[in-house]
Amino acid sequence: MSSNVIVGNSAGVFSAFLNFFSWMSISKENNLDISLHVTNKTNDWNNSSTTVEGPYIRSSQFDKSKLDTNILLDIFKSNVVKKEYPESFIYLEHFPELFINSLDSYPQYLFKYGGKGGMSVSYQDKQHLDFIRQKFNEQWNKLSYTPRFDKLVKQEEELIKNKKVLSIMLRTIYHYVNPSTGEVVSESEVESFIQSAITCVRDRMDDYDSVLVTTQNQPYIDAFVKEFGDSCVFANRKRFEDFNDWRGVGKDTYELSDDEYRSEVENCLLDVILTSKSNHILGTCSNMFMGALSMNVENTCELIKGNFWGA
Repeated sequence: MSSNVIVGNSAGVFSAFLNFFSWMSISKENNLDISLHVTNKTNDWNNSSTTVEGPYIRSSQFDKSKLDTNILLDIFKSNVVKKEYPESFIYLEHFPELFINSLDSYPQYLFKYGGKGGMSVSYQDKQHLDFIRQKFNEQWNKLSYTPRFDKLVKQEEELIKNKKVLSIMLRTIYHYVNPSTGEVVSESEVESFIQSAITCVRDRMDDYDSVLVTTQNQPYIDAFVKEFGDSCVFANRKRFEDFNDWRGVGKDTYELSDDEYRSEVENCLLDVILTSKSNHILGTCSNMFMGALSMNVENTCELIKGNFWGA
């Protein structure tokens, strides 16, 4: 494997970031120079182009003009976020586990964390979770914000300033499975699902000043405001009016303009950063949940259980 590795984004924002943290965490042992790159997922080259050597693209086969745009340059300052790239490199979008035979060293702790949504082992093994959080937190702290993005972060932090905050991270209902049926939640179960989420928070609210709702879906916000009033806080941004979730057409095809995709990346980052600042986080198996836990190793967390339907 080339010592120069550009890690791109083939999947969701925080699948990409946890992949970044994974590669950064093994770079020293494997003598790798890591560069992070994010662009509109319309340019998802790796899923349609692989070499005989593995699921990556060598620089000799790569259209280097694709690297002219890197959304991360507007968000972060870091030696892994670069304006210029080496002449020779490999470009990839997959977690290091896929390259185990090409790496000099692959730590066992990354095996339990597969980098995908269904990673219950990572959360249920508290010792392992704490270890992963610490490892990924070390990588997160290698990134600092640009002045523009830092201003956005500070503006949103005013929502929870001087408050003891409980966060709940809620995805589209279609992200969840009803344990009694084993099936993805249907539209007829929406009200029951929302009430189960509210109950999870209500049972804990005596210990907190506010509940921060982190979601893309406006119906959750409306329901929590109705239940908790001014104690419910949330970022001021446009959300889906229903339980839709942004997705493209086809397996790996996306229909967002460059500006729309840039906004999605920034808003997702802001959501997770704000959540990470809360005192306690309720979540389910999700890359965004793991992202928030990786940004701050001091807060506490728990999987949403009991009458709540799991991911």
